Amino acid sequence: MLKQQIDACPLKRNRIPDLLNETSVGTNMIRAAFREIVGVTIVQYQMRKRLEKAAAYLAEGEHSVQQVAVICGYRNKLANFSNDFRKIHGVPPREWVRKNEPVMSDVYVQLQQEPCLML
Repeated sequence: MLKQQIDACPLKRNRIPDLLNETSVGTNMIRAAFREIVGVTIVQYQMRKRLEKAAAYLAEGEHSVQQVAVICGYRNKLANFSNDFRKIHGVPPREWVRKNEPVMSDVYVQLQQEPCLML
């Protein structure tokens, strides 16, 4: 149930006590069960999902890294966003964008060459 809540709204900043209050099972039991089933703590899972969403926003190319950081709840904390992003994706967000940019631009060029594919 907790995993589904996080998956449904990855950008929502759920406090762990609030999530756990919605269950009838003890807090420690839930935390242990979540980690055993999912493989990471609730906090780590929330961060992973939020930063997966950040990567998707960056891939769209419509927002700057700073804008994505704010969208994902890192208001005025770009350094924290960058550090957390690196933990999940292995590189800082700006480098991730640079590494993925050629792929995105190649697709764009291909679409321009084949106008029948453009909608």
